[in-house]
Amino acid sequence: MPAIALVGATGRMGRALVRAVGERPELRICAALASAGSSHLGEDVGTLAGQAALGVTVTASITAALRGADVAIDFALPEGVEERARAVVASRCAWVLGTTGLSAQQQAAVTGAAAHIAVLTSPNMSVAVQLLIKLVETAARALPAGYDIEIFEAHHRDKIDAPSG
Repeated sequence: MPAIALVGATGRMGRALVRAVGERPELRICAALASAGSSHLGEDVGTLAGQAALGVTVTASITAALRGADVAIDFALPEGVEERARAVVASRCAWVLGTTGLSAQQQAAVTGAAAHIAVLTSPNMSVAVQLLIKLVETAARALPAGYDIEIFEAHHRDKIDAPSG
């Protein structure tokens, strides 16, 4: 049973992941990480997501959160991504990174981590968006020069880093 350390556990995606993992008995959340200033530190991540208690309390210590994890699933804000990159490499766990809005320096830290551990990163993890990216690539190759293609992204109003990716 893969042990998942959930980074950004108190955000919208973090809570959605808690609910999704709850539907998959072969998976388990072993740790939940939030920022040091989070008002949810010490709370059970299951109840925080509106589910049954999991016995996993939200912590601000990435070292503690990654101890024993097979994979870190990270939807936290870009701030601190370099520290998180060092921590996942040190823990030797895989890293699924859905954080958007990375600077060149932050992206370099992610690329550096990928030289040592398995890293899956995408500015948008939606299956529909991944399909759309492929469709746009195909359309761009098929259309003659001079075509102007525009894609408009609409997201929920509370998205901090809109547009996504």
